Amino acid sequence: MINGVTEMRVKVEGGYIIATASCDPEYPGIDVEFEPDNSDKESERLSNPRVLLEKPIGEDIRAILWTDSQTEDYTQEVRFE
Repeated sequence: MINGVTEMRVKVEGGYIIATASCDPEYPGIDVEFEPDNSDKESERLSNPRVLLEKPIGEDIRAILWTDSQTEDYTQEVRFE
C-alpha cells in the first residue's frame, strides 16, 4: 500500500505491470502502468506505457493511454457509451 492506495505488481518479461486505484474521488478508476527493469534509462523517458480506465462523475467511462515515452501528456482517449 502506497499513500493509502493498494498496488498490485505483476512481474513480466522486462519489468512489472503495476495496477493502482485512482486517488481522485471525482475520477474513480484503475491505473495500469508498465515499469521497465532498466531503470538506468528512466531519465530518457518522460512517461511509461500506461492505461487509465476511469468513470468520471456524470460522464461516460473512458480509457486514457500514454503511448509515447517522450511526452508526459496522454496520447489517446477512448470513450465508452
